[in-house]
Amino acid sequence: TVQKIWEDSIIYTYFTDEEDQSFHSKEPQYVPEGYVEVSRVSTDDLLSIVYRNDNGDEIAWDQMIVTNGKGNVIDSEYDRQIYEPLEEGTLLISLYEDNSLMAYYEYERYIFVMSAKKISVEEAVKIFNSMN
Repeated sequence: TVQKIWEDSIIYTYFTDEEDQSFHSKEPQYVPEGYVEVSRVSTDDLLSIVYRNDNGDEIAWDQMIVTNGKGNVIDSEYDRQIYEPLEEGTLLISLYEDNSLMAYYEYERYIFVMSAKKISVEEAVKIFNSMN
C-alpha cells in the first residue's frame, strides 16, 4: 500500500502479488441498536452496505478487494486520528468536529472503510471485530 497526500485527501494505491482475485465478503454481525440495513450493493470486487436508524443517522460499510493499481481516497481534514487494536490488526479512525468518524482497515487482501455519525469509537471497534 502506498499513501500519497494530495490537497485535503490521502490517496491509497494498492499492489499485490495475489493470484486469487475471488471476492469473499465480510460484513458486520453487529451494528448499534436501532440501525437497520437500508441498502446493499455487491459486485465481484465490492460490498457496500448502508445502515440507518430512526433519526436518519447512517453507517456506511464498504469492503473492496486489493488489486494492482486500485486506489482509494480518504478525507484528510479530520480533527484527530487514533489507532485502535482489533483482534487481527489495527483500525485507523479519523474523527471530525461534526461528530462523525471514518474508519479504515486493511485485512488480508481487502480494504474496509466505514463512515458514520454519532457513534462512538468503541462502537466502531465492536462493528469491525464482529466481521464474519
